Amino acid sequence: MAIDKNDPSTFNHNYVTANGIRMHYVDENASSDKPLLLLHGWPDLWLGWREQIPFLVDLGYRVIVPTLRGFGETDAPYSPDEYGMGTISKDMVGLLDHLQLPTVTVLSHDWGGFVAWRFAQLYPERVVNVASFCTPYGSVLKQYIPLEKVVEFLPNFKYQLHLRSPEAEKEMDENIAPFFGRVFRPIKDSVGPLIDPETGMMVAGRPVIQKHDALSQKVFDYYVDAYTKRGARGGLNWYKQSWNNYDQCKHLEDIVTQPALMVIATEDRALPPAMSEKMHEFIPKLEKHTVAGAGHWVLWERPDECNDILKTWLGKVYPVNSSPKLRVDSDQEEENVTINKKPLLDSPRYDQTTASNTNGNDNDNDNDDQHDAMTMNYAPTIEQDTPLSPYAADCASVETIVPYPYLVLINMEVTCDENPTNPAAVQVSKENAEIIQLSFAIVNSSDMKVVDEQVIHVKPERTPLTQFCTQITGITSDTLASAGTLQDAVEILDSAIQTEILDRQLEFCFVTHGGWLLRIQLSREARDKKLALPGYLAHPRMFDLKQELQRWQGHHPETHLRTTSLKELCDTFQLPLVGHGDSYSGDSDNDKKINDSDIDILATTISVIRYLTKFRYNDVFVHPIDTASDLQQFNNEESLTVHLAGLPYEVTQGELEAWFSSNGLRPARMWMMQMTEQTKPSLSGFVVFTQHEDAVNALLLNGRSFVDRVIEVSPSSDRVVEAAAAILLPFPLQAKARQVRPGDWNCPNCSFHNFASRRHCFKCNAENPSHTSSAIATGGAPTGPAGASGAELMANTPNGTPSSNSGLPPPPPSSSSTLSSSTQPQAYTSTVAHHTPGSHHQSTPFTSGDWICASATCGFLNYSSRAQCLKCGSYRPNNTGNVPPATPSSQNAGFTSHHQYHPPRPHHPANFRPGDWFCSCGFQNFASRMSCLRCLAPNPASTPSQPPTFGTAVGSSDGSVASLGSYGYDNGAANASYGGNAYTSSYGTPPAGNTMAPGTGGHGFRIGDWYCPNCNSHNFASRFQCLKCHTTKPYTQAQSNPATTYSGAATGGYRGPPPMKSGDWVCRNAVCGFHNFAKRTYCGKCNTPNPDSSPYGATADY
Repeated sequence: MAIDKNDPSTFNHNYVTANGIRMHYVDENASSDKPLLLLHGWPDLWLGWREQIPFLVDLGYRVIVPTLRGFGETDAPYSPDEYGMGTISKDMVGLLDHLQLPTVTVLSHDWGGFVAWRFAQLYPERVVNVASFCTPYGSVLKQYIPLEKVVEFLPNFKYQLHLRSPEAEKEMDENIAPFFGRVFRPIKDSVGPLIDPETGMMVAGRPVIQKHDALSQKVFDYYVDAYTKRGARGGLNWYKQSWNNYDQCKHLEDIVTQPALMVIATEDRALPPAMSEKMHEFIPKLEKHTVAGAGHWVLWERPDECNDILKTWLGKVYPVNSSPKLRVDSDQEEENVTINKKPLLDSPRYDQTTASNTNGNDNDNDNDDQHDAMTMNYAPTIEQDTPLSPYAADCASVETIVPYPYLVLINMEVTCDENPTNPAAVQVSKENAEIIQLSFAIVNSSDMKVVDEQVIHVKPERTPLTQFCTQITGITSDTLASAGTLQDAVEILDSAIQTEILDRQLEFCFVTHGGWLLRIQLSREARDKKLALPGYLAHPRMFDLKQELQRWQGHHPETHLRTTSLKELCDTFQLPLVGHGDSYSGDSDNDKKINDSDIDILATTISVIRYLTKFRYNDVFVHPIDTASDLQQFNNEESLTVHLAGLPYEVTQGELEAWFSSNGLRPARMWMMQMTEQTKPSLSGFVVFTQHEDAVNALLLNGRSFVDRVIEVSPSSDRVVEAAAAILLPFPLQAKARQVRPGDWNCPNCSFHNFASRRHCFKCNAENPSHTSSAIATGGAPTGPAGASGAELMANTPNGTPSSNSGLPPPPPSSSSTLSSSTQPQAYTSTVAHHTPGSHHQSTPFTSGDWICASATCGFLNYSSRAQCLKCGSYRPNNTGNVPPATPSSQNAGFTSHHQYHPPRPHHPANFRPGDWFCSCGFQNFASRMSCLRCLAPNPASTPSQPPTFGTAVGSSDGSVASLGSYGYDNGAANASYGGNAYTSSYGTPPAGNTMAPGTGGHGFRIGDWYCPNCNSHNFASRFQCLKCHTTKPYTQAQSNPATTYSGAATGGYRGPPPMKSGDWVCRNAVCGFHNFAKRTYCGKCNTPNPDSSPYGATADY
């Protein structure tokens, strides 16, 4: 079939994995011995050479056009660190090695020209000739020059500063079609520069521009659709790699020895002709040509002139030896020319009728192939590892954009045990669990048809098959009697993958429901049993269904998933559960008849994947977890950092150190991740060692047990820690004291701390031994007798203070006008007879505002904060069922002087900090809230009655001035600094008279915090611009060499980013202010050089 330059599907599309990425490329006339490598620029794609590809093929050349890293169907690494001229050149070497081409002539345009010049210098043995359209040669820098300095003498590059910003990516992603209309506009249209100098925008607020007439609508739609799926970030990363370009090429000689061609477009505003005037000084064999009146897109604006220049130049430096091989138009002759192509639907991979043809005899289909060759369009040949793009073969009816031709779904069942009555009798621990069933399905990703599916049972070697395990999995001892070993199961899986995928030079990606199966269980068990896993199993590339669901929910915030179980997903997406054998009837009511052990997990998962991928989002089932790539980068960098996941909530620094020490390792630093102060830690963190070998050995602890959890240990790097600095804090030195409420109890069987409302232990289901609520052994306060009213309880204690709150300090005075003064007692706590059907009467602490479910079959006691019953889901009735005090008075919490009932304050201080306030509805709000989180009532404290100035001791009865941040928190004494030690901010003190704004609550001024010189707002240390007015953070000399340690850090009191060590420095760029490690001589964010000449500054020997 002849190439149609306006139809992308008529080109020969291929894919290859090179230099760690999956790359798309077009390859035409592969039989020629004169290969040409054509490189595109930004925001172009391979299709920018559509006018030259058929012309050069007709001349007899082999034409190879890759889609460069970051664009279109080629992988687009998220970090700019994964780009650079050296990196892109290695991509090209990998492609040439795959095609077994020792040398090539390179033709280029735009950014592709920059690559071409450096590729010729880095690999002169691979590049015979080099040609560039519009892009002049740039000399090799021997000293780094940031882009901010470059634009001072090349002002036409100012637009690149905007393209490096997050706003550019967001604007492009939201205005793709208008953006390309403006970029691919006729040269005669005077529409101003790419970036509006007044608004700083490319598209928004500017008139819509119609595309160039030379650009067909089908080609234009291809660009729009490609960027819709890939997004703009990958291409824009090319503008963020200036440091990499310098660092990867600074050793080169500043000369190009190969014959070279430079084609200049006289009307090119991005790369004006004057930039190429001195190229002959660096390229002795340079030939120049000019296309008058042409703009930046000269390749398709003036294709005839460009093609004539190429024909003449190639004829002199790279002539074709054999006769030209022309593309023909007749169907009969086309069959002979394109014999390597097969109709897509006839290929066993894309068989629409049966999944078993891949193992059958293809000879029966030969006649059909010849018939289809005459009657239907051909699909591009697939030589590598991904499904065809929708542009490559319309006839394929491709339903997904999964970037791999095959998905391998995998599921495992393992031995397990549970003994609620006697936890010590558990026979199988999490760390010793063994795989007893391995099931997999190989799926064609284009149509989600199953190619191969097997269920393999494995006989456990070290753990028994318990009755609990049989109940959960449905696997019996008889099933495992004749089962093989784990090694046998792995070999069966490997044989299937080799036969169906790898032997055909294709690639695949695993899919699991949670990363535990491959990343922890299989890895740990194989290591314990000394089994050698194939590389793709030892370091798998995988999609985690749970992670993909989170990405999908980013596009559907209206969808709420309580869990990610298959039953919940099928119910939410209205998909039928698939059962084993005859248990599946396709009826929606059938879901109720399928037990958990009867669900066909793989078949149901395929249905969920088909549902998620039908939306064709460019981030759902597109970017897998690549553990092999992570490990390779970890080793290449000789990283000292590992990442921990699955940690217990209350893990301490000492416990972690002991765990590592028991395995012969000694960490240097440890950080815990915490997203916000209002949430629990995310159960993950980072550990930094002093030697790379220790970090490698730490990876061997992956899957080992820590306390009662199995921990995942994975490779990481300093860059990740640096990026997460704002949400890192040290692990606590000691466990946080558990908050004990009246009536809470410790289980006598497993010692688990249970809330008072529980009748059975939450962990082991043991019954609460106390039939009357009493204090737990850890020192909880006793409650009053069952049925006692709040007034009775207060009468039984000195000064009328409720006994349920004895020993607890009162919260600070609230500014709410509906609450009494700070001298009033705590809210009362009464106990009521709590009765549920079938249970005995038991007394439970009843806090004012709590309510009893009105359902006749429930009667559950709920906390006041709940809008629905925790047990049955019934909504809270208007009559909340509160038990008010017998005789309300103005001295009782919750009542005003008019005897109107208001929900009182909590009966215990829930970490009440200075500035926190109680709403009239009784809800405690953080100081930063201007309205109540529960009822949206505004904060009545428009201004503090006595606003503290910078350095006052908030909370003192007389408002006297004390030392900075003297709240006495975190083991700090009263009137002492945060964490018990004083500190001084490196960003200076605020101006005199600077007071806290209403709603800020007087939070402590922590290390690095700063006040805006423009609006006087208090900003956290992590902000480099004022949150309120966006004023740049002021710079002081103290930033360059901060103190080695921060106060409070040693005691776990410091809650900010990791402390700056000796030699660390803060970037002086006004728009940056990034915290850099001492070894950096350039800012890790903006590449500004370190101006400090101290021994720990720019001259450090790293």
